[in-house]
Amino acid sequence: RKATKSEEKLGDVTATVFQMPSADDAGQQQLVYFQHDGQLVFTEDVTTAGLLLDRLASGAANGLKDVEGYQQVVAACQARAGDAVPDAVLYYIPLDLSEACEQLSPKKDDRVSDNLKVAREHGFDAVSAVGAFVDIGEEPFDFLVRVAVHAPRPWEHAMRICEFPNHR
Repeated sequence: RKATKSEEKLGDVTATVFQMPSADDAGQQQLVYFQHDGQLVFTEDVTTAGLLLDRLASGAANGLKDVEGYQQVVAACQARAGDAVPDAVLYYIPLDLSEACEQLSPKKDDRVSDNLKVAREHGFDAVSAVGAFVDIGEEPFDFLVRVAVHAPRPWEHAMRICEFPNHR
């Protein structure tokens, strides 16, 4: 994408910054990543990277490890992975992520807002967490992804029609 690569010091950490030219009027985009205490962190701008690094360095409580949905999906993935240590752990809250992406989109689409509203009204916000363990080069696969969904009952409205295999 014809990005230019640079490095920026954020305290004691060196972040790698990719500046990507934009084909439309949205301006340039950034991809920033850095490592901190064995964690690889990606974000979309240097300011956010600095804030994330400050948070990580502070040792503040209330991290993901304290969130029930995260605990549940990680435990479910680990149970299926046995002693294997994943190459990456993914975690998100589906409707919240969709809403954040919609708010950050330079081109607003009313259909997205309407669909999010309908999904919440019909009980699909019961899916409070999705997580995955990703193993790269796990024979005989190129990628092995173990996915878990946390959707505590009772479910309301249309969510009641859902069926999740392997549920506990």
